[in-house]
Amino acid sequence: MAYNTNGQPPSNPAVPSAASGWRECGTTDLAGVPLNLSTRIGGDLLTDSDVASSFATRALISAAFGGGAGWNPQP
Repeated sequence: MAYNTNGQPPSNPAVPSAASGWRECGTTDLAGVPLNLSTRIGGDLLTDSDVASSFATRALISAAFGGGAGWNPQP
């Protein structure tokens, strides 16, 4: 397996987006302090709008399940 410059697996697809590939948003350290994500490579930094439109609910997160049939898991 090929690895990028940080020793991590390469993103798949090679150019990530809000819809696919490595994605990250709101990452903090153990004390809750936001991390500086500006040096991340090989991933897409999600905006608040990206999160709201695709990850705000269980149903949105699981919308592609079953060939697009979706799934709404309950706690």
